[in-house]
Amino acid sequence: MKNTRWVACVLSLFIVASVSRAAESASKPTLSKERFNAIAGHVDTGGDLLVVANIEGYLEGIVKDLAQWAQISMGRNTASSEAGAVVAKIPGFLGKNGFYAVRGFGMSVVPRSDGLNNVKCFIDRDPAAAELPLWRG
Repeated sequence: MKNTRWVACVLSLFIVASVSRAAESASKPTLSKERFNAIAGHVDTGGDLLVVANIEGYLEGIVKDLAQWAQISMGRNTASSEAGAVVAKIPGFLGKNGFYAVRGFGMSVVPRSDGLNNVKCFIDRDPAAAELPLWRG
């Protein structure tokens, strides 16, 4: 029961952080519309599923929040101090390698006449991140 409450607390904090980030992006409606059009142009509309998500800034914020929560949950336990040091380095490592360059995500599923589906996925990233390790081909 105690673990269930802890998980519920962490999920609640995660949801609150996500909602606050959504409010920040809502303050830029023209940029949001441009991002939607850029992503939707790479997937098929008119099918069973269309997902277009503007996630610019979300990944970095979520990773930082998760790292902070992990460090808080470790507390002052000396056995976990090394693990805490590793967790503290994760956001910077992901940033240097281009993980935060993702600006949006799109996915569509359109049924075909043969009973199968055409599935398309698209990741919109910052063009300046093309040479970072995650994005090198």
